[in-house]
Amino acid sequence: MTKTTFLRRARTALCACGLLGAALSGPLAPASLAADQNEPRCLGLPDGDYTNPNNSRSFFSCHQERYVRVLPCARDAQDKPLHFTDRPGPTAEGPAHCAPREKAPADLTPSLTAGQARTSTLYPYVVQGLNATVTREDGSALFGAKITFTAADGTHLCSAYADKDGRALCDSEPVSVNADTLRLGYTATFTGSGDGIWNPAQSQGGITVA
Repeated sequence: MTKTTFLRRARTALCACGLLGAALSGPLAPASLAADQNEPRCLGLPDGDYTNPNNSRSFFSCHQERYVRVLPCARDAQDKPLHFTDRPGPTAEGPAHCAPREKAPADLTPSLTAGQARTSTLYPYVVQGLNATVTREDGSALFGAKITFTAADGTHLCSAYADKDGRALCDSEPVSVNADTLRLGYTATFTGSGDGIWNPAQSQGGITVA
């Protein structure tokens, strides 16, 4: 074998290895992944204070559609915690709507409906478009409810807060869950406020495995 032939074959082998590496690694590293949300988004909402269904002793305060703060209710003269009275829309008075427990609503059960998601990569899978819509008993959107999405085997996929339309949406990080388990779908869970005001809710959604 001549030196020229040897070099030509070496270059061909290196190119083939490079293409194979790209084919194998490409699907495992999506350009962007949605991480768990740390707070709700006020996009499309008027300035004001909103019910925090995850913790009735606090409330969400939206400003200029971009900024949200979680503010605590004060305590009464007897040092008992106050609870934000449930409201479907904003109020400018804020803490004035924090009231004693007996004046706060009780036993509220939201409706939760999960949709269809899909995988976007080879194993380990990224599950895209995990979604659920949460509404009040009267059918209006429950802004700010934290929804957690888990696979059928209990693996955490992602979590998101309901937007102004009551819709929570997120993508998972790559997860080491097999295809058969993912085909069983996922569970969307709202844990409630834990104090008898907002009750928990669950719903089952589907996953299409590519």
